[in-house]
Amino acid sequence: MADERILVVEDEADQLELVSALLVGAGYLVRGCLSAEAASAELARAPVDLVLSDWKLPGRDGLSLLAEVKERDPETAV
Repeated sequence: MADERILVVEDEADQLELVSALLVGAGYLVRGCLSAEAASAELARAPVDLVLSDWKLPGRDGLSLLAEVKERDPETAV
């Protein structure tokens, strides 16, 4: 499990911190982003195994982000 990478996308910083801490505590490698745009840039920098995203994000919503993730890499779980 220590090598499984998760990207958490949540626009509320306290919720992002909470979810990330729980996942890190469970042994996952976690990166977090506060927007879909930041997540898209992060995914271009380094792939992940799972993207966990809020649906309602400022600007671009989580569903369009998840569609982009699947288009880029169909093997990435969303």
